[in-house]
Amino acid sequence: MERSSTRARFACGLASGLGQSALFNQYDRAMYRSIVEKKPFLHPSNWRGNPFTGVSPSFIQRSVSAGLYFPLEDFFRRSVSHNYAVDGFLVGVVGGVFTTPFNSVKYSMWSSSSPSMSGTARDLYERGGVARLMRGAAPTLYRDMTFGVVYSVLRHKGDNGFVNNVLAAFVATALSSPFNYARMKVYGSDSPLPTSTILSDLWRDVEANSHHPSSNMFDKAKFTFRTLNVGWGALRVGLGMGVGSQIYNMCCNNANSLL
Repeated sequence: MERSSTRARFACGLASGLGQSALFNQYDRAMYRSIVEKKPFLHPSNWRGNPFTGVSPSFIQRSVSAGLYFPLEDFFRRSVSHNYAVDGFLVGVVGGVFTTPFNSVKYSMWSSSSPSMSGTARDLYERGGVARLMRGAAPTLYRDMTFGVVYSVLRHKGDNGFVNNVLAAFVATALSSPFNYARMKVYGSDSPLPTSTILSDLWRDVEANSHHPSSNMFDKAKFTFRTLNVGWGALRVGLGMGVGSQIYNMCCNNANSLL
């Protein structure tokens, strides 16, 4: 019975990931382009092209990082810890390690508009082996672990409904956004810098744009949030996790009749 229940939860997680990938692929690509090319999120060039480019690796990546977040959290809570912070941290570790190769392929497809997932993966491997496919692992892990701890703790503070999940994911995304910024920079560069260097450069940019006599902490925060795309990025993740949580919950509630 327990094995069937576990299998049902993971199947529901995959369904949740599929729904998020199909709904938000174009949004994710526009976010990536806005950071790498330093253009406003709503700039028309960010939205041109086939909206489903990169959706194959995106589905696999989202299935773990978003869709499978919920069954993994359930699994760790039942089998490892009864602490939501620990559960979220472990989900972040698993998701960060597993999804990095798929992220490398996805972002490369977005940059080159390549339609082939397997061809892109083969090209990356031939150019740098496993290390090339695992590029971006460090900032991805930092981001996912930070997000996991904050999201798991906050989403269980309330009724765990749509609004609560959206708000929890929004806050978790905002707090982990510097690592996501570093991650995008790594994927968008042929010779990526270390995460610490990227974040140091970001801080210098904040300082350089805050030397005007009228600048204050609000100005620094506004510039930082704009650079990190916190508003659009946090909204994207909040909506995605809100939708995903409800798909997952509805699926689990009907699991016995589906399996």
